[in-house]
Amino acid sequence: MPDAAPFPSASSPARRGARFHPRRWRRVGRTISVATILAGPIAVALVLASSPATAISFTDFGANGTGGTLNGQGFTVGPDAEVFELEAILGHAGATNGARLSSEAVPAGLSITFSAMLSSDASDLTLTYAISNASAVAIDDVFFVSYLDAEIAEPINTFFNEYATTTGSLAPGQHFEVDEPGFAGVGDVYDNAVAGLLDDTNALANAAAADDVAMAIAWRLGQLPPGGIETIEIMISEDRDAIGGFAITQADAGPHASSTTLTFSGRRLVTSQPIPEPGAALLFAAGLLVAGFRRARSDA
Repeated sequence: MPDAAPFPSASSPARRGARFHPRRWRRVGRTISVATILAGPIAVALVLASSPATAISFTDFGANGTGGTLNGQGFTVGPDAEVFELEAILGHAGATNGARLSSEAVPAGLSITFSAMLSSDASDLTLTYAISNASAVAIDDVFFVSYLDAEIAEPINTFFNEYATTTGSLAPGQHFEVDEPGFAGVGDVYDNAVAGLLDDTNALANAAAADDVAMAIAWRLGQLPPGGIETIEIMISEDRDAIGGFAITQADAGPHASSTTLTFSGRRLVTSQPIPEPGAALLFAAGLLVAGFRRARSDA
């Protein structure tokens, strides 16, 4: 969209789409003044002059690692970026969609623990999600998705003037997607994230394609046995740091673009499998001894 275009109203065609999600329409009834946008360097200077030091800051996350303005959390990155929505989605075979953990219960049989750690210089935030099978049976095709919708310099450069670049390679079982979140009916990253079916594409890969960036990274974790634990780490960085072998960096575009960037990455840690009960372990060891004894006699 043009830099000087006013924000479309809730009734305009640009704001209507196949996915009407009332709770996510935070911009209904709000406009971005053309005069504000055209203020250019003066507006930029005023904003930068009053901005806090470059760092990541946040209030409490939800119990399951969700946050952003939509979920009642203050969460800023750098001097002028704000997280609108951080969602964690957990699902498994047999369910059409995963559970959005900001508002829906963890799927039956699964449990999740969450922790957050900020680096000493406050430039990197690591979010850790430990997913475990608390049931007595194996759970098939478990998947986890981290979804991030942030805005850079929205007051002076709108929220639809952003793009994202990717670096590195996806790990086995890892997927990603970058797209408009679906407010205008053109992007599908939010719907795909909820379904656990990210399509490994970046629809907003350069400034010419700039729009409202939303990003998601997912892992297909396969079967989780009783007592098994899978751990996912997510990093949000304002100085382009990353974990794992793949990262997405969101940037601003247009004549009033901010220099702030937001890098989104993650990795799957070593799977923790349950330790066999003593009885089963002893039987297994005994079987190996018997097999070895028989082979020795056969060789003799």
